[in-house]
Amino acid sequence: MDMQPNPGQIVRVDIIRDYSWAKMISLLMIAYFFLILGIFIDIFEILGYITWYLVIMALFLWDRTTVEVTNDMIKIHRSLFGSTILNKQDIAETLIKSNYNFAVRCILYLIMVLTLGYLFYGTFSDIQEYQMQNAPLEGLILLIVSKFMLISMFSVLSFSLERRLKHSTLLKVNTKDQSFVFYPDKPDEFEKVVTDCS
Repeated sequence: MDMQPNPGQIVRVDIIRDYSWAKMISLLMIAYFFLILGIFIDIFEILGYITWYLVIMALFLWDRTTVEVTNDMIKIHRSLFGSTILNKQDIAETLIKSNYNFAVRCILYLIMVLTLGYLFYGTFSDIQEYQMQNAPLEGLILLIVSKFMLISMFSVLSFSLERRLKHSTLLKVNTKDQSFVFYPDKPDEFEKVVTDCS
């Protein structure tokens, strides 16, 4: 059982019909609402930025799942979002599947790098242009915070995708009413641990 994960080991997991996304989308909607109100009242603009960056932090933590496997269950821990328990006796099938092929993964990597480069270039161009106008420091800080909103969001999403793309194979675990996709380093060994009920 050398492969058995412990609570400190990160194994990324995608859970089909995982509604914790709804919480983050709700927070994003609140952030947009605050930013709109910020047009009229400054404090709401600041609240909008704070809420936005809290969502990004939550998204980063949400993706750092740790998995604990016992004799009868698999516990999937997510910071801020609690744990999901998968009982081994409910497992209907396990499938080791190929991830995106090498060409697709290379294209996705290239898109991520180019998009991030474009966002950084546009942001720094705007900051330089703003500085040339001898604008007040407070305005420059708000510009930087607002411009890095998209960069930070795209960076976290890209990091999450990259952590999945690095795996050539994955393990899909199906129950009667739910599906789990695990991204362990060794799917074949992980499958044995997951299906072992001894």
